[in-house]
Amino acid sequence: MASQISIISEDKSFLSWISKAVNGSNLNLKINEGINNGNAKPALILLSCNYLCQYGKCSNKFFTAAQFPEIPLAVARPIHLKNFKEGQSDFLISFLRGENVTHIKTLSEKLATCAYSSNPSISKIETLFKIIQVQKQIVESKGKVFEVSELSRNVGLSVSWFSTKFKEMSGIPLKTYANKIRLCHSLWELISTYSPIKSIAIDFGYKPLSFSMRFHEKIGIWPSEVRRRRRSGQHRV
Repeated sequence: MASQISIISEDKSFLSWISKAVNGSNLNLKINEGINNGNAKPALILLSCNYLCQYGKCSNKFFTAAQFPEIPLAVARPIHLKNFKEGQSDFLISFLRGENVTHIKTLSEKLATCAYSSNPSISKIETLFKIIQVQKQIVESKGKVFEVSELSRNVGLSVSWFSTKFKEMSGIPLKTYANKIRLCHSLWELISTYSPIKSIAIDFGYKPLSFSMRFHEKIGIWPSEVRRRRRSGQHRV
């Protein structure tokens, strides 16, 4: 019997990618069909992320997924590279809830190969994959605060050269990228757990006041308001 994956996404690029990625496998994709619709529950809920951090869309996905705590939950994010050709983006998959499962591993291993440019040099390909490795590490660690020296050491590059190349090839500063991932995970924690806001801030490497300010600046809503809407059931904008 085919394993069912419930997809919550409006991203055409992602939907095209995952349809191709699972083609020929024993997987049955249910795209935006609802989860509790009388059919057997899926083996996995998979959401897509576009890095825009829009509270309305993100919270709607998270609140839907939070209603089914027994089902593993994963997020697919496009690899952040400036020169990907149109329609050739690949995605990194990380789990918000539950353990990684065998049938999804091949999706997270499907990294970019030759989509970066028409005839990349060997050195550019090597650097490209190191940038992808770092993004994968940040995504899978939920945006954990890494020292740049640690990340550069992990891929065998100098600190200054690594920081420059990450921004040059991804189109986004390293700290900005990591912060987007951290804030995404903190929104999920605010919606799906009862952990105090202060504890969530500390867990993600923020001072509580700094966390509230940064969260409001990037997500467009105060953490306390997220919690208020959760309690009232009024999570939509």
